[in-house]
Amino acid sequence: MAKTVAKIATLLAAGACIAGAAGGAAAQTKITLGMSGWTGFAPLSLADKAGIFKKNGLDVELKMIPQKDRHLALAAGAIQCAATTIETHVAWNANGVPIVQIFQMDKSYGADGIAVRNDVKSFSDLKGKTVG
Repeated sequence: MAKTVAKIATLLAAGACIAGAAGGAAAQTKITLGMSGWTGFAPLSLADKAGIFKKNGLDVELKMIPQKDRHLALAAGAIQCAATTIETHVAWNANGVPIVQIFQMDKSYGADGIAVRNDVKSFSDLKGKTVG
């Protein structure tokens, strides 16, 4: 976990430098990052609380922004980074939000689940039913 958090801080720093260079200005050290309370984004909160961002020369403000609003904050320039899932990133980009993915933060190894009603006891109980 510590390596993941250090990697995130380093990549955010690199992303900030790229963003600053692309704009023709000095590298940006103040970053506002939009995220939700999803557990996959916990390393960002950990890096903030542990001072890892500051240790790497970044002043990161974490803003809790619902998924449905993060692309608007990015497009408006209210945040410079957003933690999101890959499919959401693709949808935002396809809809004209000029963004670049700089790293993958989380990977599922089967820890995902399905919430069902009490009458469903196994996958076979889902046969013929609509799942959505």
